Amino acid sequence: KGAAMFVTGVQDAATRAQDASATAGRAFTLTGGKLKIAGTDPSVGITLTDSSGAETKITEDLYVVNDPSRLTFIIPQALPTARTN
Repeated sequence: KGAAMFVTGVQDAATRAQDASATAGRAFTLTGGKLKIAGTDPSVGITLTDSSGAETKITEDLYVVNDPSRLTFIIPQALPTARTN
């Protein structure tokens, strides 16, 4: 296949911020190309990493939109307000 996935924009549904900040318990949207998550390998999916290096895997039940050009998911409620990279 062609080039790898790419992100052209982000948005926090709670604040409408487009600076990669995210609100726990609310939707977060990535726009771009080749974003659709598919496959059963454990390495496939969304993982959030905090500044200390702790990782949180986003489970499939938190996906809202899973399309090639847009991916929306819920930030787990247990996480504090975070900044994605």
